[in-house]
Amino acid sequence: MTVTAGDGYRVVFSWQEIFNSPIGEGVMLLIEKNGKPLCAGHGRPDLISSRDYFTGSRYVKGVEKIEISLAA
Repeated sequence: MTVTAGDGYRVVFSWQEIFNSPIGEGVMLLIEKNGKPLCAGHGRPDLISSRDYFTGSRYVKGVEKIEISLAA
């Protein structure tokens, strides 16, 4: 899965990470907090991976596109 922001920034998640590891439990598309839209400032939702093992976790501000592709 590739997640792309409006500015072209991209992060990639493998099937293994999302479905067979704790990382998948922490991948969230943030659309609101306490009933108020979070994307009001930039018009798009954000994506965060809160369970990444490494510093610099995958965070995409202003998600424009989410692509699911099959590796051949």
